[in-house]
Order: sequence, then structure tokens, then C-alpha cells
Amino acid sequence: MVSVKILSRFTDGFSDDKLVSDNRKISEGPLYPVAEVIELLKSSEAIKIATRKASIDAQNLDWDADDLALYLERAVVNGRYLGSEWTWLKSGVSCAACDAYRLNDGDLSYYFKFAIGKTGALILIVSCHLSS
Repeated sequence: MVSVKILSRFTDGFSDDKLVSDNRKISEGPLYPVAEVIELLKSSEAIKIATRKASIDAQNLDWDADDLALYLERAVVNGRYLGSEWTWLKSGVSCAACDAYRLNDGDLSYYFKFAIGKTGALILIVSCHLSS
């Protein structure tokens, strides 16, 4: 059996069954302190798009790393924390414990899901798209 690699700093309580849809939620949270997220976002080099879907999301929004940093900071400061959950980064290979936020910006609403990487030096962007 191949074990799943956890790429997030938060690892508490993980087991393979946590990646099944009914068990993905993490009851404690937010997992990552807002001040720490903001500090990491000061460097666009600390932002890593961690999934293919997030890459497509960013392209659809026409966002670069600076845009991601700007909007994610706004989301964690002014947005609404939606919860935390275990999320696949690459199915069957790697996962992360993520926080999710929604940012309302005028007529638009954005959804973000992210984690701080294992070493604490990266923000792993898992999802960043318009929300209905």
C-alpha cells in the first residue's frame, strides 16, 4: 500500500479515511493564523498553485501571484471563514489540510481554499474561483 503524502503543516488526526467526502471536514479551525498567512503573502514567491484546478481557476480570473496574494489577503481579513477540510492535491498521492474562505467584492464573490506548506514557507493554493 502506498501512503498518502501530507504537504500541509497541519497534520493532526489524519488517516486515509479523512479523504472520503463524508470525513473530510476538520472540526477545529481556522487552521492557519491570519497574521501568519498575511506575512507569507508579502512575497509572491511564497505562493504556490498546488492543483491543476487552481491553475485553471487563476487563468480564468487572469490572476498572477500578486493578484492571488491581494485577494487572498482580503479574504482572510475581510471575508468569511467557511471551514477546514482535507483535500487532495494530487489524487492518490498527496493531500493538505486546508482552510476555505469566501470574499464578497461588490457584485462578485470569490472562493479560496489554501494551506500553509509543511515547512511553513509556502501558501498552497488549492482553489480560487468565483463563487455563486
